[in-house]
Amino acid sequence: MKVEPGAKGEVLIVVATDVHGRYSSVSSLDGKPQDFGLDRLHSYLNQKRHAGAEVLLIDNGDSMQGAPLVDLFDFEGPLEHPMNLTHRLLGFDAFVPGNHEFNFGLKNLKQVAAAAPVPWLCANLTEGQSDSPLFGAIQVFDKGGIKIGVLGLITEFVPRWEHKSMIPDLNFLSAIVAARTWVPRLRSQCDLLVVCYHGGFHQDPETGEVWCYDSLENQGEEIVKAVPGIDLLVTGHQHRRFLYHPQETGRPWMVQSGAYGQCWAEVKVRKSNSGQGWELAPRLVESVEYPADPSLQTAFAAHLKEIHHALGTKLGTADSSFLIHDPMHQVWLKKHPMIQWINDLIAKHTSAQVVCTSLLDGALPGLPAEVTLKDVLENYFFLDNLCVIHVTGALLKEALEQVASFFALNWEKDGEPKITVNAKWRGVRVRSYNYDIFDGIDYGFDLAQPIGQRLAYLRFQGQPVAPTDHLTLGLTTYRAQGAFYQMFNAEQIIQEFPEKVTDLMVADLKATSHLKVEPRQNFQVFFSEPQGKT
Repeated sequence: MKVEPGAKGEVLIVVATDVHGRYSSVSSLDGKPQDFGLDRLHSYLNQKRHAGAEVLLIDNGDSMQGAPLVDLFDFEGPLEHPMNLTHRLLGFDAFVPGNHEFNFGLKNLKQVAAAAPVPWLCANLTEGQSDSPLFGAIQVFDKGGIKIGVLGLITEFVPRWEHKSMIPDLNFLSAIVAARTWVPRLRSQCDLLVVCYHGGFHQDPETGEVWCYDSLENQGEEIVKAVPGIDLLVTGHQHRRFLYHPQETGRPWMVQSGAYGQCWAEVKVRKSNSGQGWELAPRLVESVEYPADPSLQTAFAAHLKEIHHALGTKLGTADSSFLIHDPMHQVWLKKHPMIQWINDLIAKHTSAQVVCTSLLDGALPGLPAEVTLKDVLENYFFLDNLCVIHVTGALLKEALEQVASFFALNWEKDGEPKITVNAKWRGVRVRSYNYDIFDGIDYGFDLAQPIGQRLAYLRFQGQPVAPTDHLTLGLTTYRAQGAFYQMFNAEQIIQEFPEKVTDLMVADLKATSHLKVEPRQNFQVFFSEPQGKT
């Protein structure tokens, strides 16, 4: 007999996405308390389940990367992976892998999947010549008498970011094509159909404001337009928060619930007033509204003991100039010693003529006097590999023009101009990780000029760079394969390196003992003719 929603309690679909290892409200990096984490979701779930609610609980990916608890996990050791432990203790029903799950290599990923307490769903991921999804595609869950079908999808951009050694023989297929294939099959098996897509939208689904340049990375809008029969589209990847329901008949609810366990999506399911179909009532629940359940932190005791020992390892010392207090004036407008250091490491390792790197977050503190592994990982938290690509002068100029759009020139009441960050570079946070600072060239941005025409000069070895010149550029594989720089692609790669940027940083600290770098001020940002330039 079918049980109506509300007869025994609420029927809820609850989704966390882009948790990035923030399972506990105690930071695994420095032990400091935070007001977010899945231990707060645990308290919420305990309350709802105790009240009789039926909960379908989904993790929408990018869970097992981004904090020392997961980044430093020993895959050869005896401990259960923290993500699996969390999924088991909180009673998750399904997991949809995200792009960062592949940072640890296919062997380790398969190991975690094999021990997982929940099904992994990813319809557009196959291996080798197989047409079948590597992990699974769909699953039907009975919650309160409602058959809820779930289809998992991942952004097809993963090969643009990951070194091929990390994803050998894996095929990341079109999410749209996979949805067209699997939604009709699932539709006949369920009352309510949910697509969980680890990807987002290239533009605001409500206003049309463009959020990112390449729509292939984030195809949420294209999926709902191309594939009928979806009741709820769960998205992620972008760390945005929104709930949106188009007015057109038959279009699904679209939700995205931030990142780091700071909030989660709750979707109440109830019978429609007409008696035909189901009504959805989504909301975003703030984690700060619930206390942290201590049982999760207790469960990680053995993991944290190992990790804190590794994080506390002293690597060397750094000059006081490696601290960052004001990113605008210390880093973005003027070369900082830490940026110079990383660029020097990339140049030495790759032998490229030109190199670039960025400050990954405007709130980063830089390196203290006594440098530990914790400090390195705090300041460079991406697991990026390096490569060398071939670029022409024209492509390099195009990339630099894109970088120059980071800035805006605002006029104060007193008539004086002030350099600020362009509003389009601000989202959940300032996207400083996309503002690369280059070495091996001399260049200048004139902010008095319109975006796209700001590159005032570009020189290599003292000579102007012509559009037809050929140069080698050392950068991360993430960058080289089209992330932010749509003018770059994998076909331009001429050499790849398995080492990560953090590997180079750690090795150099151990070798040199003390860091002191004099930055080369090879770029200018100005709003009038720069001194000494013609």
